[in-house]
Amino acid sequence: MKKMCQLIKLLDEENNLNETERIAYEQLCSHFLNLVKRGKEWTDNPMALAQKLAGHEAMLAVKLKEDIKTLYRSVVLGKIWPKRSLVNAVDGHKMFLKDIDIISKPDYLPTNEHILHARVRTTRAVKQKYVIDKRTFEIFDVGGQKSERNKWYSLFDDVNSVIFVSALSEYDQMLTESSKQNRMVDAIDIYKSICNNPYFVTAPIMLFLNKKDIFADKIQHSSISDVKDFSDYEGGSNYDQGIEYFVRKFRDCFIDPIEAEKRFFVHITCATDTDHMTNVLNLCRHIILEHELRIMNLIP
Repeated sequence: MKKMCQLIKLLDEENNLNETERIAYEQLCSHFLNLVKRGKEWTDNPMALAQKLAGHEAMLAVKLKEDIKTLYRSVVLGKIWPKRSLVNAVDGHKMFLKDIDIISKPDYLPTNEHILHARVRTTRAVKQKYVIDKRTFEIFDVGGQKSERNKWYSLFDDVNSVIFVSALSEYDQMLTESSKQNRMVDAIDIYKSICNNPYFVTAPIMLFLNKKDIFADKIQHSSISDVKDFSDYEGGSNYDQGIEYFVRKFRDCFIDPIEAEKRFFVHITCATDTDHMTNVLNLCRHIILEHELRIMNLIP
């Protein structure tokens, strides 16, 4: 809700709140401002400080849940939500605002849906090992933030395949750590460096263009061509043309078109749809195994 308060102020919508909503808004702003001031007085290291702030914000959400509910139900919030990219609000947070009564209960336990929509920043490489059909797969999840990328290189030896995830819905958003850098442009730049990296010269690269559901909604009111870097887009609010446009942007990252034909695999995904993701991951497993068999000259 802190981001939404910022957006109300940014868009000069305070005067469009009714009296009850205005009181709730001012109450929330006051508490958020006090928390920021307190944060400046704490001397914790950046990681500990972020955790402490998150804990205090969670307690504020419980304490101020009635104010949050009042503002969430306002006409103003419904009006400005489509413009949330202006303050880099997380798309999935709307569900948590809607479920504030459930979340604020003392005996609250996260539902599967809440877990799937939660955002946890990856701050180091995390290795997960899975045994599927008697085959062992090791997957390294790496942080995508700029500060984390120099940690990738130690993991590049003996990579069989790469899964690259980018959010379709972030075409009009900026990086948290760099307010002038478009998130989609940054993702395309990283993808280009990976698909042409000598470490991955033979590895299949599976691109997950995620959040297709949010993308389908967002392009109805946030034009792709209004973004400077994508001003050449001519598909309007057409979902399929928007998908095709960004798929082409990523495919064109391959210097050699023949390599793109062999190693470029794309999936349009919604990570919170578990049935869909099961099918996608099964397909990825098949691609990886086929690649290994081809390396061993067991298939053409």
